[in-house]
Amino acid sequence: LGRCVEIEGGALVTDKEINAPKGTEMVVRDLFFNTPARLKYMKTVQTELGHLSDVVYRQALARPDIAFTFTHNGNLLLRTPGNGDLRQVVAAIYGTASAKATIALSAEHPDYTLTGVTALPSETRANRGSVTVLVNGRYVRSQAVMQPLLQAYHTLLPLHRYPLAVLSLTMHPTLVDVN
Repeated sequence: LGRCVEIEGGALVTDKEINAPKGTEMVVRDLFFNTPARLKYMKTVQTELGHLSDVVYRQALARPDIAFTFTHNGNLLLRTPGNGDLRQVVAAIYGTASAKATIALSAEHPDYTLTGVTALPSETRANRGSVTVLVNGRYVRSQAVMQPLLQAYHTLLPLHRYPLAVLSLTMHPTLVDVN
């Protein structure tokens, strides 16, 4: 059994049990139909889709054990297997060639565990967007982690090029400032 919940204009329209396959499906239609003032702050469809894609891709990288299917107007943008293999998620997002150019990494410290993949210096990007840093499963933008990563590649990367990397730090929650 699954649950169908429909919300329209902030009001609950439907909340019932239904027959459904395993998993979660979210559908968003006409998001600002009753608040046109917010609609004027929206960028182009491609820009907004890019922001949404970024969120979905990072969630997929954070949880390779969950299968993700992401579509827009009937077009498949992402499908991950959900088998726990991070390299297969990297292949689904960045391409098979990029995934083949990655190496797994793992390190332990009394305070944290670091796992993930990083690409060989031959696999570079024009911006830092392909570096994903996860702390306890949540995506963060962290200069504290980005700088040592870039220093590790220091002379191996061309000027103004960045690596492809997915780094996951796991530590006790009391050691992390969530802000």
